[in-house]
Amino acid sequence: LTLGTGGGYNPVAALGADLLGYFEARDLTSMSLSGPMVGAWRCLKTGYEVTQGTDAAKPIYSATSFGGDPGLTFDGTDDALLGTAHPYPIGATPSEIWLLLSQAAAVADATQRYALGLGEGANYQRSISRAVTASVNRVRSQIGTGSAATAHNQLTVDFSSRHVVRQILTSSDFTTSIDGQSIGPTSAVADVRSTRFRFGSFINTLAGNFYQGQIAACLITNPMSGSKLTDLETWLNARRRL
Repeated sequence: LTLGTGGGYNPVAALGADLLGYFEARDLTSMSLSGPMVGAWRCLKTGYEVTQGTDAAKPIYSATSFGGDPGLTFDGTDDALLGTAHPYPIGATPSEIWLLLSQAAAVADATQRYALGLGEGANYQRSISRAVTASVNRVRSQIGTGSAATAHNQLTVDFSSRHVVRQILTSSDFTTSIDGQSIGPTSAVADVRSTRFRFGSFINTLAGNFYQGQIAACLITNPMSGSKLTDLETWLNARRRL
């Protein structure tokens, strides 16, 4: 499996047991394709699979859509990859989610659009989405506490084009960064459920609030620090190709 550039970085080898989940657009063996349509995407760490059975709602794979690199394009209308009970951290278990993605919705579109959601509905969720604040696209990060949902928006980076988003969950709060610029921590004792996992949609029973843009990679990890953190950040930021 050749995933790295430059130094040949491979998160499976580099992170070892700290890598809990990994979806990678560079790895064609992890996808089920019908032409360019993606019917399934499999986690390289666990084998967990998200799927889409309706052709019109399948994201589109391209070897060059993410700034010349592979990506899955979600059309913002109905495209989503859906999974049932997932194997990733639940409750308030400390962990991180990393997304390498591009956001294409215009600011005139006020719909909150979800790149990733896991859990069950608003109060048991963990999600990363796009929202519009003061006529600027922003990353919105949300955590469910069982009785409510807590959210914050990162307000210093325009969430348009290609970015690296990192959501850090601890036992008592969460922090979100985009391209290394953070907001938080925001207090929240999470109550994330294992019910669903989705790319391109919120996690209500029916899919909705569809994402518009590309997703190139998603990693779910234990809390990161030291050289593992630095190397992962460097690798993902190099793939933005800006």
